[in-house]
Amino acid sequence: GVSLESRISYNDHRVSWAEFKQCFPWIMSGVGIGSAIGSLPGIGATIASYLSYANAKRRSKHPELFGKGALEGVAAAEAANNACQGPNLIPLITLGIPGNVAAALLLGAFMIKGLLPGPLFMQQNAPMLYALFTVLILSNIVTFLFGSVFIRLARYSMAVPELVLYPGIMIFGSIGSYVFRNNIFDVFAMVFFGVFGYILIKYKIPLAPVIVAFILGKMFEERLRQALAISGGNISIFFTHPISLGFILLTIVSVVFLMKRKMN
Repeated sequence: GVSLESRISYNDHRVSWAEFKQCFPWIMSGVGIGSAIGSLPGIGATIASYLSYANAKRRSKHPELFGKGALEGVAAAEAANNACQGPNLIPLITLGIPGNVAAALLLGAFMIKGLLPGPLFMQQNAPMLYALFTVLILSNIVTFLFGSVFIRLARYSMAVPELVLYPGIMIFGSIGSYVFRNNIFDVFAMVFFGVFGYILIKYKIPLAPVIVAFILGKMFEERLRQALAISGGNISIFFTHPISLGFILLTIVSVVFLMKRKMN
């Protein structure tokens, strides 16, 4: 097989028309997989990329090239990764459930501004919703323009020494934490959760569920109290109402699917 490095040099970063036509079916396949996975809360772009890559490898005429720089694999995985971003907003806006870390941060921003995602969000905050759609469209255009210009320079970022990179991240992170409320406690909180995150990574514990839990904790408690108040303290409302029962079944199916995939 021919590796990616031997076909595309650093001086020729452009993909030819023939290569684009070769990858187009896998791009469209990745878009479909990414859109479907992205619309489900909590699964994320990583799984979508993996499934799209595995699908392309399984259906390719030359699966032996995958893992050695095959353009089809790169196109399938990246198309699924990018396609996840827009549909991730579907569960956030309609149900108030973030689909990934970025959506969880966006939910936090909504809550700071007093906006409550849910079934009535589109009626009560239509200008904000259309502004969000506009930003999504513009972000893709800007990403393409910046990527086209800086793709040759991007590889040099990998050469930045860790002794320079990590202190820079700490400095800017501390400044951002402090100026938000002008409170030094926020800086110590940032350091604490930074160490906490490092421990999670060290023991290979996923960060996304932890962040989502912190964001949704308050909302979960409020909705739980509301549901119990409506039912007169009867917890069976969560198992007898069609909508809540449907979400419970969907959660069970998602957990079983993820556990089975991990075992395989």
